[in-house]
Amino acid sequence: MENKNNVVYPGTVFLAKHYDQFTKQAKIHPFVCVYNQAFDPELNTESNIIGLLITSNNKQAVRQIEVSKGKNSFLDKDSFAYCDNIYSFPLKDIKPIGTLDSETFYQIVQKRQLLLRAENDQCVKALMNMKSFESKKIVEKKAKYHLEKVKKQLVKPEKVEVRKAVEPSALDYFETFDSSVRQNPPYLKKKAKSKRVSKKQNEKRQSLSH
Repeated sequence: MENKNNVVYPGTVFLAKHYDQFTKQAKIHPFVCVYNQAFDPELNTESNIIGLLITSNNKQAVRQIEVSKGKNSFLDKDSFAYCDNIYSFPLKDIKPIGTLDSETFYQIVQKRQLLLRAENDQCVKALMNMKSFESKKIVEKKAKYHLEKVKKQLVKPEKVEVRKAVEPSALDYFETFDSSVRQNPPYLKKKAKSKRVSKKQNEKRQSLSH
């Protein structure tokens, strides 16, 4: 079906320049639109067209859908839509040439859903593996930290209390002197000495009287 008003919406086939990896040259290829950013209210500043490659190369049977020239006369020959070869083009760089028949476009949508489901499953599995790996690393890190802490506590040398020698202060000298004085008072020594002197004098007087 021809697209006379040049409006690009999903199902529209357009021509755009594309680098062909087989011929190593930039060639004009047909593409089928699967998404127009201009129709997305969340991307109102963007106007790129997302399309799938349509080519006569039949090397990706698992991922492609046949596009018949009989149902789509704007194509040069029977071709195939590669449902996972996605390209983005500015609106100004494309040229709409027609619209796919509904049956073919439905098959493309179905195939893309299967491929996207498989991609989604792989991404979910990868995400779960990432989360599991990260959680495992966190647990291992905590366990290692606690183990190192226990090891440090086991090999930590006991602190030996070293008492610093304290020099006697003037107060200590005074207390020692005071204690000595209290044990041997000077007046007792003087009294004892006077008794010895008196005894000697008495003995001398007695000897003279005889």
